[in-house]
Amino acid sequence: MRVRRLRGLAVYFVNKDEEVTMLDLRVAGLAPVRPRGEYSHYFEQLLNALQEIVRPSGGGRLRKLVLRLRTSARSRGAGPLVLALAIVSGRKVLSVALGSTVHGALFTIDERLRNAGWQRAFYMEVKPTRVQHTVQ
Repeated sequence: MRVRRLRGLAVYFVNKDEEVTMLDLRVAGLAPVRPRGEYSHYFEQLLNALQEIVRPSGGGRLRKLVLRLRTSARSRGAGPLVLALAIVSGRKVLSVALGSTVHGALFTIDERLRNAGWQRAFYMEVKPTRVQHTVQ
């Protein structure tokens, strides 16, 4: 499998039950899918972001999710993958880091998650640029 860099990274404070968090993700357009590959490199990057931004107190466990962004309400598998790493304490999700290898994927769901009460702690997307070579 070709390892690509994360093009988007977002970290949110959630503080909701697991079921409510999953419902928020579904309403935002993300559907859980069965992992078909090795994503440990990406989850490592998400863990580093969580440790740097959230600074977990050690009482929570990590939950890894592989999600697919639905491009429309009827589509099932056409959108890009979004990886999520959640810090869960008991039945409460304390914070979530989302990452995508596709530019613009997190932009479409960011406002929906914030409208659901998620507090954004960090958000960044890297937009690829085209380099024009001029011949002289």
